[in-house]
Amino acid sequence: MVGSIYKLLHPLYDGLQTIVFDLRCKGCGEMLYSHEEAICMNCERLMSQTTTCQPGAQENVAEQRLSRLTHVESAFCAFNYGSERFNEGNITRTIVIEFKYGGNKKLAYLMGLKLGRLMLKTGYYNDCFAIVPVPVSRQRLSVRGYNQAEELAKGASEILDIPVRSDIIKRISNAASQTSRTHAERLTALKGGFELMVGANDLKGKSIILMDDVLTTGATLASCNEALSHIEDCKVNIATLAIAHI
Repeated sequence: MVGSIYKLLHPLYDGLQTIVFDLRCKGCGEMLYSHEEAICMNCERLMSQTTTCQPGAQENVAEQRLSRLTHVESAFCAFNYGSERFNEGNITRTIVIEFKYGGNKKLAYLMGLKLGRLMLKTGYYNDCFAIVPVPVSRQRLSVRGYNQAEELAKGASEILDIPVRSDIIKRISNAASQTSRTHAERLTALKGGFELMVGANDLKGKSIILMDDVLTTGATLASCNEALSHIEDCKVNIATLAIAHI
């Protein structure tokens, strides 16, 4: 009897937990108001927006970091990514960890909408042909169930009205997480880690947006761009939700 009641109520309890979790801010854990989605207004204000990491800005830190590794047309990073040494941006860090490692696929999409709105304000991406998300390995995809960069791209695509193309490049190495690696170790691990797919034929002479969640050393994006450089006259613009301060 007790077992039957448990079997009946347990799914309802799980569903209630999910509903309550969805009603809490993913930044601070407080309950959301009806007009808020995923992030409360206070946490939105605390998300530290970058001032220089956008096309045309003087001393663009993102472009400077990438220029040591590869050539890109531009780089846009919307928010600062917090760390132990750089407290500003810790809300952004919490959010990225939630959708990257916490299984919150919808949150990545919602952050993509936010990224897309900020990119739209620049007026820089009107001629871009496609958004290409940085791919993850099959192993990582099977564990996580989705590619967070692709979910970000889907959100940004809705705002920018630029299609997402996940048939352009693929990851051919199952490199372990780059989080704890040094700059040199990341470069070595990711060298030649991506290759073109059949869809790349469509990008000849086009401007595209290569999108990822966080720009850290730039090794992953540089490795992707290495593969994209084999497409004739393809101009690559980088866009990420955040930039880490290293």
